[in-house]
Amino acid sequence: MERKKIAILGAGISGLATGFFLKRHAPSFDVTLFEKDAVVGGVIQSKKEDGIFFEHGPRTFSTTRTPKLLHLIQEMNLQDALHFSHARTRYILKENNVEPLPDHPLRLLLSPFRKGVLSAAYKDLNHPAGLYPDETIERFILRHGNRDILENIIDPMVIGIFAGDYAKLSVDACLPKWKHLEYKYGSLIKGLYKTRKKSSLPPLYTLNGGMHTLADALFSSLSLDARFETPVETIAEREDHVRINNEAFDHAFVCLPSNVLTEKVPEKYRPFFAGIEHKTLSVVNVAYHYADVPKDGFGYLAPTKERADILGVVFDSSVFPQLHEKDVTRLTVMLHGSERLEERAFSALKHHLKIDKTPLQVRTHTYAEYLPQLLVGHLARRDLLQGERLSFVGNYLHSVSVEACVTEAEKAVISMLRRQKVVQPLEGIH
Repeated sequence: MERKKIAILGAGISGLATGFFLKRHAPSFDVTLFEKDAVVGGVIQSKKEDGIFFEHGPRTFSTTRTPKLLHLIQEMNLQDALHFSHARTRYILKENNVEPLPDHPLRLLLSPFRKGVLSAAYKDLNHPAGLYPDETIERFILRHGNRDILENIIDPMVIGIFAGDYAKLSVDACLPKWKHLEYKYGSLIKGLYKTRKKSSLPPLYTLNGGMHTLADALFSSLSLDARFETPVETIAEREDHVRINNEAFDHAFVCLPSNVLTEKVPEKYRPFFAGIEHKTLSVVNVAYHYADVPKDGFGYLAPTKERADILGVVFDSSVFPQLHEKDVTRLTVMLHGSERLEERAFSALKHHLKIDKTPLQVRTHTYAEYLPQLLVGHLARRDLLQGERLSFVGNYLHSVSVEACVTEAEKAVISMLRRQKVVQPLEGIH
């Protein structure tokens, strides 16, 4: 195989997964990794301070929705580090009360969220199958249901995944599975029922020591030149090479966050990145000497109409009790913005969960202008990212999830090898 000089820009999960797939499919390539920080992982950061464990970034994953991520964990021989959870109950804030969201449609009829359920179900079950143009999540849901369902159930779901606005986000980009179900079945209820997946594993998982365990394992498995505390200042694409900080490479994988790329990438890619809106997301990790929270619960989300000043709360010690210290209750409060974080978090915990006590520890972390908002027309604009010497990998392409980042990394590596006519058996993660 021809030896090529490759650059990976960024050592978050996208960059590390790209390095993994390059090593698997093109082990003879010379790979250089650029990272502005002194550590790998990007937003995946797990820390234990003063004996208490906190996860600042992604921490909980679905066993049925993350096959690529699970397989990558197995490839890193981390099976024994997996921790599973049976926590199923999601809660939603309604009139300042934390109410369980039923996991069955019939139970929904007896819940505080029953308003509009029957009329929405009738409308959806009679919806014609077909391919519809891209539109907002709001318009999509209103075609299948009504505003009660949108505001009480869909809005908190959108907030929990995208921290975004259903009136602006693209259904094609954010909920592609639901668009496929509409195309094939017409009804979302029918489609979700017919395509439901069963797993022999519990529904949720994480890793012992936090998800940074995976980031560390991936980096340790790579054979490359790692340049830490080396920010990428310039990216220039030429006909026969690409220049990163004025150093020539045959190809570069751009795995940096979308919010920093507008001024770094070549001119032809800038309209795409300039057109992406971003949200600032903050987390407040709080540890108490025992606090009374639902033992079987995942956490709760706050619909926009509740004007709660937070996005939601994860019951960390309920989801994975095996990761937590005895008699310590850990919670993660998620918020928009970066102002008055502790004040807003403690106010919510007091009013929603009746927790009004001095915490053992508090940690705050802000991801400034970080979370990309995939608006209507996003997938069409993505075509602007076609390049011969550059491949783009990140949470701004198809989805904000870790699973999507791993999937896009593998696709980008295989696509580059095919374009360069590298003859190599390509067996991806299945």
